[in-house]
Amino acid sequence: MSIDIVLIAQLITGIATLIVASILTWQMFLQKESLNLAHKDADKTITLDVAKSWNNDDQWFVDKLDEEFIKNLSLGLSSLTDSQEIIFFTFYQTRIRILGAQWRLNRKISEDYYRNNFSLLLHTKAGQELYELLTRSSNYSNKVFSFVDRQNQKQYDGLFKIGDNIYEEMTGNKLNT
Repeated sequence: MSIDIVLIAQLITGIATLIVASILTWQMFLQKESLNLAHKDADKTITLDVAKSWNNDDQWFVDKLDEEFIKNLSLGLSSLTDSQEIIFFTFYQTRIRILGAQWRLNRKISEDYYRNNFSLLLHTKAGQELYELLTRSSNYSNKVFSFVDRQNQKQYDGLFKIGDNIYEEMTGNKLNT
């Protein structure tokens, strides 16, 4: 009889353990689903925040543009006044930082997205000169490209390859590597 009680106790313990394990597994499944949903919501929020930020930056930059500024951008960096240079560098810096952050976060964005944004930055002589200066100069602007982790810079090679290709298409010049 005592063996029967021990067997029944072991059987009840085994069933209880199985039930607890099943409940914990179900809870982990629900938690995973909840985290996936939260991740999707966060991604949507980031996307909307970036769009708002870019719209605000674009509006800010456009508000600063006038005939003289546009002409000076087409002539190159040396033609910009001090205030125009600050405005252009600020706009450029914001664009590059957001592109770099999106690249680093491995956002699922098409290559055309990056190409279009580099085309925007490089469509004037000032933009082309600034790109060359900031990506090829020996002191490699810690201001504009500060998002680049110097130890892990290789993760941005694909992004800068897209930028280099746009630069070369627009100028006809090959960048020194």
